[in-house]
Amino acid sequence: NPHGKGEASFTDGRLYKGPFEHGTMTGDNAYFRYDNGDTFEGSFIKDGFNCGRYTMKDDGSYFEGTFKNGQPDRGQWYDKQGNKLQ
Repeated sequence: NPHGKGEASFTDGRLYKGPFEHGTMTGDNAYFRYDNGDTFEGSFIKDGFNCGRYTMKDDGSYFEGTFKNGQPDRGQWYDKQGNKLQ
């Protein structure tokens, strides 16, 4: 099982660069990209987003905060200029 800093690419086009703990994507300063170009930068816990910034490639809007079950939880959405969205 991978342990330490590494990179994983998946057959569906996803890419992960960051730390692993005993085979799971876990740790800080990680980068993740979906095949549609959306990206996440931040920390992972057991293969899931934990805390950081998720950016939508289509319009450049992004969420900064914490995540729960892979979805934005506590935080704020911004447009690409950094203005808060409701």
